[in-house]
Amino acid sequence: MLLNRYKSIDYVMDLDINEGIEQITQAYRMDAEDKLYKQYLIDYGNMDKEHYMSFESYKEKAFKPKVVVTEKNVKEILKEAERIKAMDQKGGK
Repeated sequence: MLLNRYKSIDYVMDLDINEGIEQITQAYRMDAEDKLYKQYLIDYGNMDKEHYMSFESYKEKAFKPKVVVTEKNVKEILKEAERIKAMDQKGGK
């Protein structure tokens, strides 16, 4: 990815660690967006007026977090963890 842009990794390697990480992160983000745009173009061919979606909306939907953590989820996870811990301490019986 970075080699496509800079033709040499030396540029990134000479950066401060935080700047290098930011460059690499940005490159991954841009690569993912490019791939998503190609997918969008394929889907765009199948869209009609009723089901049209802008690329920005398409991107938001694709990159939206799939899991929503709520207080209920956390409580359920902790309860399950305690149950497993108790079973483990009893020797799985």
